Amino acid sequence: MKVFRWPVVIGVGAAVAAVGLVAGYWDPVDHAAVDSRHAAARIELQADDVEGRVHGVAELEQVIKQSPDDQPVVITELAGFLRTVTDAKNCQPVGRDVQAALTVLARRMAGSDRGTALDLHATCLRNADMTDISLVQANLTGANLSGANLTRAILDGADLRGANLSGANLRDAHVVAANLTSANLDGAHTEGLHVG
Repeated sequence: MKVFRWPVVIGVGAAVAAVGLVAGYWDPVDHAAVDSRHAAARIELQADDVEGRVHGVAELEQVIKQSPDDQPVVITELAGFLRTVTDAKNCQPVGRDVQAALTVLARRMAGSDRGTALDLHATCLRNADMTDISLVQANLTGANLSGANLTRAILDGADLRGANLSGANLRDAHVVAANLTSANLDGAHTEGLHVG
């Protein structure tokens, strides 16, 4: 006569499921909701009015808070936005939408970038507040950062060839292994600057 031990099988199955949850197989992110929010934010980022663009930036920040896995894509989109709406050749002090995007980039958890380097070449970031921003390995060639507040910014490995950093606040910033060839540092505040 065969004896079936169903309680044992069920108990083992439940234990395996519990281990799976603990190991991270259970995904708490509502991806459909995040994707919908992300799509709407991208549309707002192209709005004609500054209020719409500022709201789009705020929504993108919520996307990376809800789904850190989406951060590399979102920061790439924000960098693209900054390249689109600014121009180093016709540089004016940054508007609220540009500052909002920079603030999101400064507040992000850089560890979730997964090695994504920001492309901000030829952007106009004049007088922008970029305190504590992480721009590791960023492409800032030809960018206008004159008068920008880069206090404690991390620019390690960044490409700053031909960048305008005149009058910028670089106090306690990190520029280890950064390429500063032909960069304009006239009048920049470099107290506590880490170069190696």
